[in-house]
Order: sequence, then structure tokens, then C-alpha cells
Amino acid sequence: MDSLLEIQNLNVFYDKTHAVKDFNLTVENKQIVALIGASGSGKSTILHAITGLLNNNTKISGNISYKNNRINSVLPENRNIPMLFQNLSLFPHLSVEENISFPLKIKKYDSAFINKKIYDVIQLVHLKKEYLKRNISNLSGGEQQRVAICRALINLIDNDSNNLLLLDEPLSSLDAYLKDEIINEIINLKRKLKLSILYVTHDREEALKLADKIAIIDNGMLLQVGSVVELYNKPTSKFIAAFLDIKNFFEASVVEINSDYCFLKIRSNDKTIKVLKGKNIYSLNDIVYITVKPICIKINDNVNEMDYNIITDNISKITCFGDYWEVVVGDFYMKSSKEIKNIHEGQQVKISWKIHETKIIEEVI
Repeated sequence: MDSLLEIQNLNVFYDKTHAVKDFNLTVENKQIVALIGASGSGKSTILHAITGLLNNNTKISGNISYKNNRINSVLPENRNIPMLFQNLSLFPHLSVEENISFPLKIKKYDSAFINKKIYDVIQLVHLKKEYLKRNISNLSGGEQQRVAICRALINLIDNDSNNLLLLDEPLSSLDAYLKDEIINEIINLKRKLKLSILYVTHDREEALKLADKIAIIDNGMLLQVGSVVELYNKPTSKFIAAFLDIKNFFEASVVEINSDYCFLKIRSNDKTIKVLKGKNIYSLNDIVYITVKPICIKINDNVNEMDYNIITDNISKITCFGDYWEVVVGDFYMKSSKEIKNIHEGQQVKISWKIHETKIIEEVI
């Protein structure tokens, strides 16, 4: 894939505060990248650096390239990178039509051209034509969100297909139903306009639903970047595992080794399991980190101890999430697409999973 945006060794200082530290990230053509981190981690600062909207007292170093051109010294209005702000920044005294057309009016395009563009963008986000004359304050949260997206997109319609859209916590004020609706709109826009999107959020679920690639940031530093599968299969730190809410992530110590297996004692519950030794070289008392996907764990299965890990513990919680069930046994989470009959909280049960389904995480820091 060709890179549309490339950030290299970006550092941003607010007075004496080092807000972004040696940050590197690439956004490829037609790709949605989610930049995810807690509040104050530097996410929005990175977007402002890309658009050139940093304060005068801000110092910046490193390279930002867009469409193979270095844009560090390019004026914000000449970068042509639209951004949807967290608070939407809509003008409450203007109508929907006036809000959407504002970027083109300040560039003095003629009214016929502006009207055509307005109708193009409202069709993209399924905003009704009769809303154009309404005041912003008379719209629902989801409708205001669509207006803000229209205003961000209006400069891009009919331009070349390789364009970048920046979204800064765009769904933070919406309820769950509206979030899903707007997420689907964003994905459809990406396909229709062949957009690349850099999407900033603190919401893990938003990132998982939207992104082709996820970059996790903390305290201004990029911790890990990869696809959803890569991050969940190989988190590089306990922080990332916790941030992604990865279930069944355990610290364990090596207590026995033979020609085929390593036996590990899980520190949080003193349960002993075995993993395939493979090519890994372990010594007694080594500390390792392991994961077992909840969907791999079965309850009360009659299985062969040679091929499975088997744990006995009490059920602490049973939860129905609508389309799946989650059962917590000790501190192991298991997930089932159908209800498991004849179990109850407090009951002692056996859980099992295949030995090869235990994954050892390398280089955890």
C-alpha cells in the first residue's frame, strides 16, 4: 500500500511540557487508522500538528509528510486536510446550509458551485434536504454530527480520491445507538470517497468497529501499532493488555520443564497449566505472560488430559450480553454463543482448553 500520511519522529512541546515524544505513524491510502489513548495522552495534539493548528507558544520537531510532500511549514489553510473537532464547532447562529457551506464561502466560490456541493455531501450522509434551512440548535445530536461531517467533507467532493480526513473524538457525546449509526456512515464514506481516515478516540469499542489499524498512545508515546488481530494476539505490554481489556491475560512462572511441555503456575490463582515447549528456551522460575481466548474455553467437557489444560474452580458470574454468554470461573473468562444449561453462580465446575490454545506473549514490558 502507498502511504498518504507519514509522521516521523514528531515531538511537540507546550512551554516545558513534552506533549508528544518521538512519534511515528503511517496512514496508507484508503485506510482507517484509530489513534487510541486516555485523555491527555497527546492524541488531539498530533491531529493539530498535522493540520498546523498548534498554538504560537508550541515548538515542534520531526517530519509530517502528506501526499509525499513535507507540510511542516505549510499554512493550515493550504494543507487541505479537513478535521472534525470533538465539540463539532458548529455555528449556532447559522442554518444547517450556512454551516455546511462555510468553508467554500470564505474561499469565495460561486453560489451555483456551492449549492451543488451541499447537495452532494448531504446525500452522502443521508441528511434530509428539508433540514438545510433549520437552525443548528433544532437538530438532534446525530443530525448535528452529520452536519459537521458534511462541513468537513465539502472541500473533498470531486477532488482526487486520495484524501485524508481527521476525526477527533467525533462520537463522544452520542448514545450507543447513534454511535453505531454514525460509525456505519463513516465506513460507508470511506468506501464511497476512497478516503483515508485518522480517527482519534479513547473508546476501545469504536476503534475495534472502525479501524484497519490501531495505534495505542500513552503519555505522548506510541506504544504499539497493528491490526486488531495483531494487538490482541501479541500485546507488547501489560498496559496494552489492560487497555484493550484482554481477558485471560496472566503472569506465570515456570515450575517444571520436560521434553515436550513447560508447566506454568499462574500467579493470580496458583493454578498450574502446561504449554507446548516448542522452540522457546525456558528456565525454572522464569516469568512469562500468557493469554487464552475466552471462546477457546469450554465448561464441563469430558476431555483427555494429555491434550487439554483442565482447571477446577467456582463460577463467580454468569452474564448474558444478548448474542453471547460470558461465564467467569475463578478469574478465567469464557464466552459461548449459546446458553450453557444447568450451571449457576457459586457452582464448582471444570473448564478446559486445548494446550496449543495457550499463547505465550513475548517481550512484555
